[in-house]
Amino acid sequence: MFLLLKTSYKNNMSDQIKGVIIGSAVTLFINIINIVVQIIKDKSYLKQKKMESLSNIYEQLLSIVYLYPLESPTDIQTRCIDGVRFSHENFDNVIKQLEIKEEHNNCLLEKDSKNIELINANELIKNIKDKVMQNKNQYIYAKDNYYKFCGTYKGILLLYATSEVKQSLEQWEITINNVFIAGHSAISAIENENQVNQIEFCRNNLIKAVQDNLSIK
Repeated sequence: MFLLLKTSYKNNMSDQIKGVIIGSAVTLFINIINIVVQIIKDKSYLKQKKMESLSNIYEQLLSIVYLYPLESPTDIQTRCIDGVRFSHENFDNVIKQLEIKEEHNNCLLEKDSKNIELINANELIKNIKDKVMQNKNQYIYAKDNYYKFCGTYKGILLLYATSEVKQSLEQWEITINNVFIAGHSAISAIENENQVNQIEFCRNNLIKAVQDNLSIK
């Protein structure tokens, strides 16, 4: 009888130990699952916050890119037979040289006030001067805003933007440099001899790359 009770007691203790072990294992498993789920949630939250932050940066970037004019004094002067050479952002030199031409025409008009060719030439020069001044103001305003943007966000873009966005932005910067520093025309023939505005073309490529990065269709 005593042996039976002792055996029964041992079995009960064994069952209790098994129950505790199984219960602990289940609790541990549940805790591990909860930790994994929380890690996934945290990663998802961080990714969402990163994309929201990147989205805001992209919005600022594109708003500044749209500030840039789609032409330079080189393009504005295409109607001028002997236009003034523009390069290195030297808007003021273009305006000054146009004014010299205008003054020269005025001197000639003093001798021949009804010379239609000179009158039309001066009207054209005045129109071009106004457009160059507007072009200058628009470009400088956009450039200043982009400079400030780069000082704050360029590093973040280099870290988190996709390679397509970075490549498109670099190509856009090269195009702006070609047009306003090197003095090339913004218009060029690319496909089937059709004229394409390079600034607009690169801007559209940048927009598409940003949309792809943010999965915007």
